[in-house]
Amino acid sequence: MRWAITHARSGDTVTLVYVWQPSPVTVETGLVDPNDDSAAQRVVDRELSRTESLPRDLEVTISSKAIRGSASDSLGSVAADLL
Repeated sequence: MRWAITHARSGDTVTLVYVWQPSPVTVETGLVDPNDDSAAQRVVDRELSRTESLPRDLEVTISSKAIRGSASDSLGSVAADLL
């Protein structure tokens, strides 16, 4: 995030994308609901809160997105100028 914010231009949006898959072991044992994104969202929220202390000289919008799936499949569906 630091690198992306530092290299962004005024008016750009930097999006923190977190791609996750539930572990088959935790799903099979009932420890994790494979349709519950709340843990992934907590990770995103925690990481996003860390960006608040990063210096910004320009007006840059920070956003986030949690996606369930494989990184190779999911990141291909993200509209971005740079990944």
